[in-house]
This record gives sequence, C-alpha cells and structure tokens, in this order.
Amino acid sequence: MDVLFIYSGKGGVGKSTLAVNLTYSLPHIKVGLLDADFEGPSIPTMVSQIENSPMVAKGLGIQPGDYAGVSISSLGLLKNNNLNISLPSKYLEGALYQLLSKAEWEVDLLIIDMPPGTSDVHYQLFNLLKGHCLLVTTPQTVSFVDTQKGINLLRRMEVPILGIVENMAHFECECCGHSNSIFSGDTKSNLADPNKLDILDKLPIIPGISTKNNAGIPFVLAYPDHPLSKRMAEFGNELLSLLMKKISTWRVN
Repeated sequence: MDVLFIYSGKGGVGKSTLAVNLTYSLPHIKVGLLDADFEGPSIPTMVSQIENSPMVAKGLGIQPGDYAGVSISSLGLLKNNNLNISLPSKYLEGALYQLLSKAEWEVDLLIIDMPPGTSDVHYQLFNLLKGHCLLVTTPQTVSFVDTQKGINLLRRMEVPILGIVENMAHFECECCGHSNSIFSGDTKSNLADPNKLDILDKLPIIPGISTKNNAGIPFVLAYPDHPLSKRMAEFGNELLSLLMKKISTWRVN
C-alpha cells in the first residue's frame, strides 16, 4: 500500500477539499482516506453520508467507514463531531497507531489529509509511515511563509515531496468562464523555484465546491461532467503516474 500525504503549512488553503476530491478522482484503484486532523476533522462534514459511521470494531481491528467505494477513517467518526478532541503527546502515537495499523484498509493507496502546521502529529505520522507528500498552498505571502516551514520539516525528516498544487489560483465565473486573480503572490518564484519543486497544477475557486462541501457531497461526484471534475481526473492520473516512478512502502514501526 502506498501513502500520499496531502499537506499544507497554512490552514484555510483548501487542503481537505483537495484531498476529498482527489480521492474520488481515482476510480481505477482502491483508495482509502485518513483524516489526521484530530482537533479539527473536516472529512466527516465534507463526506457526510459515510456508512459504518461511527466506525466500529471488527475483531481485533477497526472497520473504516465507507462512501462510494472509498474507505474513510477519522476521529470525527468516533464521537460527536462538535466536541473538541485534544490528545496529549504521550497518547498521540498510540491513537495514530490504532487508526493506521488496526484499520482494515485493504487499499492500494492511502491518502492522508494532514493537519496544517508543524506539530507533534506531523512528527509522529512521518515517523510511522513512509510515503510521498503533495503540498497545497494559495498564491499569497502568508501561505508561502508557513509552507516553507513545512518544506523544511519534510526535508529534515526525509519525506519526498511530489510537488505543489496552487489552490485558489483565480476565481472562475461559472456563467461566462471569465477568470480573475484573487491573490497577488507568485508561487513559482517565492516557493517552487527556491526549493526546486514543480507546480503540478493550479486550481480555481469554484463557488459550487463550497456548496457541496457544506452538503457533505464531494464535488467531483455531484458534478462528474463539470470541467473541474474532468480536470481533477486528469490530475489524478498524472499524480498516479508520478507516484509509480517513486518507491513508496507501507511501514508501521
């Protein structure tokens, strides 16, 4: 099983939205989705019709939830999602180990929606698992600064970075197709080039994505013929091709 971390140094850049819609843009392989944001799990809100929710014990393991053929695990599926979940560092590794090693994934690719920042969760996960990382940023300085901190952490822990997705690159009108830039930052010169990373895609702001997030339905499933859904499918195939050129091994210490 290969592992793909979806990671951003800054919150609010659309990382979880990308993780969910990318997951459902890979129909030709078995995919699992792990929500690793313990304190603010978003996946149960974005995919609200999950079967086996809350997750249930199955023998000595944990049976993840399921929606449209994707196995989903999140602490938000274990208890009231309105409650804050905060684990002391000494319990964090055990909780992560349970979600990772005890869950019956049976998937080819596990996509992990990481929390933003550089906290204990990141150190624990990057130590428990060997995988590749996809960075998500918006084209603005405040995101570049925090993303650079994340890049420094990834390289210090020897986590290979596949590249960068520039999210909210521009606003795209769904009526006329005209686009306008919202942010003025240059991701290429401020982040990609200095770190010798490629920008793998630039995704627009689409109002319908927020609407479907709130309704608990992945955008690419709600609107499979939308240009953005087709673009996500193409991006997913390109990402898989890139992953196939790398060596990624499932490892739990």
